[in-house]
Amino acid sequence: MTKLNYFAAVADLERSQIFYDALLGPGERTQHRLRYLIHGLELHFYQLSPEQHRDFHLAAPPPQPSQGFSLLYDGPMPPGSRIILDWSHAPWGGWMAHIEDPDGYRWELRRASASSTDPCQTS
Repeated sequence: MTKLNYFAAVADLERSQIFYDALLGPGERTQHRLRYLIHGLELHFYQLSPEQHRDFHLAAPPPQPSQGFSLLYDGPMPPGSRIILDWSHAPWGGWMAHIEDPDGYRWELRRASASSTDPCQTS
């Protein structure tokens, strides 16, 4: 099985760890990196100063909610989330929400209708 890797720059590793530990469960942390494994995808978050970010010519994350990650998720909104689209009925019959992490990376959260109650009541 091929393992996919995704690398992202973050401004504050501790803030990102709080968000991603709540969203994905505990990750592995070193001094300048966070690492999470989800369904064959390895996510790496590296802390870069604003100067390093500029030196690497890194652009801001894409603004479209559809460009990001999708995750089956049954918990509360992670701390530090910016809600783009609150929980609503999805065309496929479940629930979905779009959020940004503290650095602007987008996530689509999904819940199956048969196994979940109205997430608006629990979020």
